[in-house]
Amino acid sequence: MSRHAKSLVVLLGAGLLFLLALLVVWPNRLAAKVDLRLAGTRQSSNGVLLVTVILTNGTPQTLNVVDDADGNPAFVLDTGGHHGRWLTPMVNQLKVNLAPGASLTNTVAITNPPPRFRLKVPLRDLAAEIWGWQVFRFIPQPLSRWANMGVKWSLRKRLNIFPASDWIVQEPKED
Repeated sequence: MSRHAKSLVVLLGAGLLFLLALLVVWPNRLAAKVDLRLAGTRQSSNGVLLVTVILTNGTPQTLNVVDDADGNPAFVLDTGGHHGRWLTPMVNQLKVNLAPGASLTNTVAITNPPPRFRLKVPLRDLAAEIWGWQVFRFIPQPLSRWANMGVKWSLRKRLNIFPASDWIVQEPKED
């Protein structure tokens, strides 16, 4: 192999490593442009709290809203701990999509709500998920294992879009 060819291979390898590093450190700009706002809360006669929320997609791509068994968005009840609680069984049949600039209004029923909580809804950027795995077709086999770790971490950071509502504080009930 000539000196010129070796230089070209080294340059291409360095370029691939630079692009991989960019992919890993590039900030998640989607999460800041997706908004989950409270439209209102009301208590029904049987004590169930009904929370109306509006989910808005301010990104340029269509996002998949993870759905429940009934085909509605699957919401997570977050009380500030490490793990939230699914309010309904999550299925994600890929049927609920939010186009760029679109909004989705939904009412969530919460039985026995905690005194302080917020709602979250998981979203997926399916186009970015497909793109992330297609990149491996162009990476040489010896580098793919190392690159796989970086891209998996980057995609996990970039694709976990969990917009959250404001905190909802319930006033104590007087008997």
